[in-house]
Amino acid sequence: MPDVSSQLSDDNRNVRHHGLQIMAIADYSAAVPTEFFAADGTLNALPVGYKNMGYITTAGIKVGTAITDSTDTMVQDIEPVRSSISALTRTLVVSFGESNAWTQGLAAGALVADWPTDKNAAWSYDFGTGTDFPYYRIMILTQDYSGPTAVYRVEFAYRAKPTALADRTLDRTTVEEINPTFTCFRDPVVGKSYTIESTPSTGPVSTAAPTITSITPADAGTGATVTFAGTGFTGITASEVLFGGTAATSISNITDTSFDAVVPSGTAGSVNVTVQNANGTSAPFSYTRAA
Repeated sequence: MPDVSSQLSDDNRNVRHHGLQIMAIADYSAAVPTEFFAADGTLNALPVGYKNMGYITTAGIKVGTAITDSTDTMVQDIEPVRSSISALTRTLVVSFGESNAWTQGLAAGALVADWPTDKNAAWSYDFGTGTDFPYYRIMILTQDYSGPTAVYRVEFAYRAKPTALADRTLDRTTVEEINPTFTCFRDPVVGKSYTIESTPSTGPVSTAAPTITSITPADAGTGATVTFAGTGFTGITASEVLFGGTAATSISNITDTSFDAVVPSGTAGSVNVTVQNANGTSAPFSYTRAA
C-alpha cells in the first residue's frame, strides 16, 4: 500500500521569489508585443514606447483577483447546488520608490506621450483639468535566480487604468512613494485582459547515478530510521532504496544530497545498500545493520 512519502513530487525549483522586477507602462495606443521571449528563451527588450518606471519599493507588486459569484439553493438541500460567477476583477498595486517625471505623470493622469523623454528631466503637471485617467498597457518583468538557472516571468495587462492612488508622504525621513492601483480591463481588440508567461523552472538537475557517502547511525535494525548522505537523491522513491535487495520501508525529508529511510526487515550483518534514480544505480555501500 503506498504511503505519502513515496508519492511526493516536490521540486524546490518551483519555489519562486521575484527579487528583480520591472514595471513598464505605455499608452493604450502602443503596439502589443507579438512575443515576450526570444527563440532561445531569453527576454526580449522592452518594446518601443514602454517606459521603465524605475525603483519599486520592497512592498513589490501585488496582483489581486476579486471573484464575485452567486449561489443557488433548493428546498431539498441545505447546501448550495450550484454557483455562477458574475464578475472577475484583476488589480495591480505597486509602490514606486522614485518621484520622477514619469511616475508623477502617471499620478497626474497624463498620457505617456506627454511625459518628458527623460524621466530625470524637469516636469510640471496640472490637476483638475481632466475628467478621467487614460488606459495604459502595463508590462511586468521579473527574474528569479541568475545566470543559466535564471527563471524569467512576464505579466502583461492589455488595458489598465489607475483606479486609486494612495497618499503621498512629504517629510524628512519617509520616501515619497507613488502608489497607484490599476484595474485591468478586457481589451476588445485582442479579446483578453491579462497574460502571464514564464521560462522553464531551470536549475541544477543531476544527470548522473546517485552516490552514497554515508549512512548513519550504524547498526540500525528493522524499523529504525537512518540518514543517507550523498548526491542524486531528488525524485527517488522507497522502492529504489535497497538494503541487500529489500526495499526501504519508507523514505522522507528528501533533498538532492540527503534523505531519511526506515530500515526494512532483515538479518543482522553486512548488507550492500544501493539507491537508484532515473540515471542509474549507485555503487553498493557496505552497511552493517542489526536485526
